[in-house]
Amino acid sequence: MASSGITSLFLPGGETSHSVFKIPLQPNETLACSFNKRSEHVKSIHKTMLIMWGEASMMNRLVFK
Repeated sequence: MASSGITSLFLPGGETSHSVFKIPLQPNETLACSFNKRSEHVKSIHKTMLIMWGEASMMNRLVFK
């Protein structure tokens, strides 16, 4: 995955970090990712063994908390 939509286009099956983790575009101190715990999306994240995050250093530090 990548931090921007343009970069995600260069990755096979690439997605943006905002779409994968449901990260708001304007993160703040009360940031909360909105997942339905029983969704197929969450099940696929649980099965994931490795996340490659291009441009992670460009993200706001609040995203990683």
